[in-house]
Amino acid sequence: MARIKYMLYQNVCRPRPALLFFTGWSPSIIAFNPVQFHARRLAKQLNISCMVVFFRGMGSPGNIKALTRQDFLDDAVGSYDNLIQYQNVDPNNVYVIGESFGSYIASVLTSIRKIKGIILRVPTDFPNDGFTDTPQIQIAGMKSIEWKSRSHSSDESFALKAISNYSDGIFIVSSGKDTFVPESTISNYLKCCSNNDDVNHFIMKNSGHGLLKLSEQKEYYRLIYNWLEPRIK
Repeated sequence: MARIKYMLYQNVCRPRPALLFFTGWSPSIIAFNPVQFHARRLAKQLNISCMVVFFRGMGSPGNIKALTRQDFLDDAVGSYDNLIQYQNVDPNNVYVIGESFGSYIASVLTSIRKIKGIILRVPTDFPNDGFTDTPQIQIAGMKSIEWKSRSHSSDESFALKAISNYSDGIFIVSSGKDTFVPESTISNYLKCCSNNDDVNHFIMKNSGHGLLKLSEQKEYYRLIYNWLEPRIK
């Protein structure tokens, strides 16, 4: 597997739950990624390990113009396998937090690795076609907005299929003013996990796709902390 860059924050001295963070599409274009702040703070407040993953071409070496969703899923699997090897990480208590494209990858990951709980902020979605052979840059963002704007069943999306079969905790956070992930995409996710009794959904009504204000980042942090805190044993 290609060498993936990650940031690991640990505040533990015995096996404890851990968090794996997958950021959104091309986060390296911004000077500061708030996910790193959230991970560092959660590690300290919850006494856990937190790993932030930088996908190839988005913080790790790689040609973003050639990488497929399969490549990014491989990065996610490799990072998960790396995380559970750490001495102070409980491999049976790994949670995943994804944002946008990271939420899509996190959802698919639940079908091939043991995930204790998952937080999906503004989760995007894509058709199954091209998963292994189409560079993701060709359908990222607004390039696939028409497909995202329609209703889809779990058979049309690997992410939706994985979520429909997932039985542990799910927390979906959407934005009321999102122009990249339409409401229909969020509805598809919620519809596909309708048989799960442990699903929460919160709408940040005045926020867009990216949480650009400090007040929005603080609100989001409170949401994830309040969902995680009673689950972390």
